[in-house]
Amino acid sequence: IQWTSKVDDAESWGGSGGEQRASSSNTIHIGKSKWDSLVIWESMHSGPSTDGKFGLNLFKGKHIELDFESSRLIIHPSLPEKIQAYEKLPLQFENGFPRVLCRIS
Repeated sequence: IQWTSKVDDAESWGGSGGEQRASSSNTIHIGKSKWDSLVIWESMHSGPSTDGKFGLNLFKGKHIELDFESSRLIIHPSLPEKIQAYEKLPLQFENGFPRVLCRIS
C-alpha cells in the first residue's frame, strides 16, 4: 500500500478521523466480487481489531440479502426473482454508524 497523508474529517463510530493516511488505486476481492480503484483509509477510529476502512459506498445500488439460517450476507445486482415481497427500509446513521430500524413480527 502506498500511503499519502491527507486531512479528512471522516466520522466513524469511534469519533472524528482527524488527519489520517489514505491509499488509492487498491483492488479488493471478496468471494467472486472484485473492486478496483478503492481508497483505503488508515484510521484508529475504524473499530475494534481493525486498521482502517474501505468501500464507503461498496454496495450502492445493490440488494443485500441476510440469510440467517446459513449465516451469510448475499449481495445481488438486482432484486432476486425468488423474493415474493419486501419492504424498503430507510438507512439511518447514529454516531457515524449505519443502522436499519425494523420490526419483528
